[in-house]
Amino acid sequence: MESNDFPLQGTITYELVAESHKRILQISREIKKVFNKHDIPYSIFFGTLIGAVRHKGFVPWDLDMDFGIFDKYDDVVKILKDELPSWLVVLDNSIDPNYCASWVKVVDRFSEFHATTFGGDNKYKFRGLHVDLYNIKLTTHNTACEYRRQEALDYYTRKLQAGTMTEDEYKEQCSKAETNYRKEKSERVLLEPDQPVLAFLKFFEGRPDCVFPLKQYEFENETFLGPNNYDEFLKSCYYKGNYMEMPPYEKRDMKMDHIEIFPLP
Repeated sequence: MESNDFPLQGTITYELVAESHKRILQISREIKKVFNKHDIPYSIFFGTLIGAVRHKGFVPWDLDMDFGIFDKYDDVVKILKDELPSWLVVLDNSIDPNYCASWVKVVDRFSEFHATTFGGDNKYKFRGLHVDLYNIKLTTHNTACEYRRQEALDYYTRKLQAGTMTEDEYKEQCSKAETNYRKEKSERVLLEPDQPVLAFLKFFEGRPDCVFPLKQYEFENETFLGPNNYDEFLKSCYYKGNYMEMPPYEKRDMKMDHIEIFPLP
């Protein structure tokens, strides 16, 4: 695919996108060093996995990377906080009360962007190029919906405490979460209740054997671990249809309209 085969937004240029990809890859290398040192299993996920199988690197308009962590998530986050170089920060709710997600971002302190699709990102203390680290839960069909319900309630509670959600909005969203839980719970009587599954919120629920054993994927002349069966994995996510087919030009969204990148110390 041509490097300029996607629409630009704001002040971003194709050259700046290429520079951003280099910086994000640097972040990922540092994370991988720590994972390898401590034998921490991880996997490239979501758009990063699509990039690996479709482009052998970044989806050209994608400006982050996605990793999944499977075990002892809080311990892994602490190790990263202790061992990553000082130009990176592990962003979570303890670092910034405005950050309410259930996963952490490893953020470059020496870059900054302005988000368009996810406007809440512009309120974060650190708004640099980043890698998302998702907490992938080993659960069962019977308990996966309970996990999603609790994660949703915890998320709305953090938003209420951060002042980014009103009391009325909080009550409304919690009510919706409870309704969704009851609906999903009733549907799951048709599933094998004790069947093990790996799950991440509403975005992925699949069999562990589509992920493990992990295998190596080429990505921008680097290698990263990923699911052993990428096809089953991606079809277990929110990707519908043929993920190898390029989306329409107008759907190739960078999700930001301004990036600044500064030299590393």
